[in-house]
Amino acid sequence: MNEIWAEVRNIWKNKAYSIPMVITAVLAYGYKITHFAIGIDDTPYYYYFTEGMNVLVGRWVLFLLNKALNIGKLLPFVTDFAGVMLLMLSASLYVVAFKRVVKKNVNISVSYLFSALFITCPLICEVYTYFLHNGISIGYVANALALLMFLKGDETVGKRKWTDYILSAVFLFISIGCYESFASVFIAGVSIMLLIRVTHEVREKSFLRNIKRIGLVALIEALSIVFRALMQKLLIVVFNIHNLRTEEVSRSVTEMLGWVFTSEGRAGFVMALKRFFVMYGVFGIHYLPIAIFLLAALVILTFGIFTAIRKKSLWAFVYMMGIYVSCIILMFIEGSVTLYRSAQFLPLVSAYGITLFFMAASFATEKIKRFTKPVLTVLAIVILFRQIVDMNNWFYIDTLKYEEAHRITDNIAEDILRTCENAGKPIIFAGEFHPSVSIIEDAYVPFGSEEYERMKKIVDIVDPELMWKFFRRNRFEVAQTPTLSVISWGQEAFLSSYEVVRFMNMSGYTFVGTDDIDAIRNVPVKYLDSMETYPRDGYIYEDEDYIIVNMGMGY
Repeated sequence: MNEIWAEVRNIWKNKAYSIPMVITAVLAYGYKITHFAIGIDDTPYYYYFTEGMNVLVGRWVLFLLNKALNIGKLLPFVTDFAGVMLLMLSASLYVVAFKRVVKKNVNISVSYLFSALFITCPLICEVYTYFLHNGISIGYVANALALLMFLKGDETVGKRKWTDYILSAVFLFISIGCYESFASVFIAGVSIMLLIRVTHEVREKSFLRNIKRIGLVALIEALSIVFRALMQKLLIVVFNIHNLRTEEVSRSVTEMLGWVFTSEGRAGFVMALKRFFVMYGVFGIHYLPIAIFLLAALVILTFGIFTAIRKKSLWAFVYMMGIYVSCIILMFIEGSVTLYRSAQFLPLVSAYGITLFFMAASFATEKIKRFTKPVLTVLAIVILFRQIVDMNNWFYIDTLKYEEAHRITDNIAEDILRTCENAGKPIIFAGEFHPSVSIIEDAYVPFGSEEYERMKKIVDIVDPELMWKFFRRNRFEVAQTPTLSVISWGQEAFLSSYEVVRFMNMSGYTFVGTDDIDAIRNVPVKYLDSMETYPRDGYIYEDEDYIIVNMGMGY
């Protein structure tokens, strides 16, 4: 481990790396760090950290971290700043892994390019606006360390290698303890590094050696999952959080794999494959991170096939396919398409693929390099700048959504205080609320637009009805998290609208909500037909026991 940190320090001591990285991070995350917004998952920290819901969903790292550092409440600036620092650290750890596989000094511009592409991947915005970023920054650091320990074990002779493999499993255990999706990131990282290793091996390892490599990856994954399950059981006992164990918040691997055994589940999985084709393929026409991911996937495919032919290596092809498997493996476990906020594999795969594209130019002759180097430099700057601009756009949209939600709930609070005889009654929010289209229009493709027609031509080849699965509010939803509001989420979170009340109370009010599911489902139905919708007069109704707020049509 000391060697790893020494290599990381050496990377950051190089000003040609550290100064551009800091500038890149400031440009990409400066707005987010300095513009705090309350959003999804920011209100129920009591559930996650005091009552232990994080433990029940397997994300035990943040739960224990809160016990030590008290990060369970909203901390403007601090947690976002720390998250960016950890992301930058994880990028440099992946560079260390790359250097160890290549076994020679990697050009500092290549190290910077990979790191910058990694931390500025716009898909990170899909999860970074969640509370504590769902732990992805810590997850990437632990995942990179798990990869480094695996690579060290792969080169170690004798029984000492098992120490490295156990450490790899421990770090992966920590990584998936932040977010379970990091199990696929480890597969992606190992596949990438082994593909590079095959490229640089003078003599290919034996068939048995490569089979052992794959088996060890499976073993490390299995051990980390077992460790995670044991940690869950331990923390449940130690902190006495049995009472929260419900089907809504905790599913075992066997329960998730239940889709395999039912015809409905298998049909749903086929639809998930179709959705994956659209989300991680066709939507690249509109959504920048998907477009870059597709370019990276094409580069990796070309490189893998070229290496397999040039080196006459089956394993180059196998490890190339391992990268693609890492992108879809969560689907086989859950039986549903991986949401963008859980696609932690994508920043790593995209950064590697694009970096590989630029590295390929280094093999050209000096005469050709004189032409290609300035062109590729400009292209790299353009891609990085586009990613940075895209991240700022999504972070800005998140701020606008927060300001809109804050303004609306303040209006509702004042109307309740003005019109209700007893504002202390539990509040039930009914109806459907959506952020203003003018705020989130970049997350959609308008019906009938040129982009829509291009996408539909491709999608119709697979299923003429498939595009309509993404039809929302007379538009086609491309991005996901940017279309959500803390109000619409809070109306349904944890089977109640209590989180909207919590959001209002974060502005200084003292309203109360209710967890009575029967009341939430049945009381509003009695009055909605005769009520107006927000913001018209009459959108609030006070009965004997509750205050009902009608947010919109479609309840």
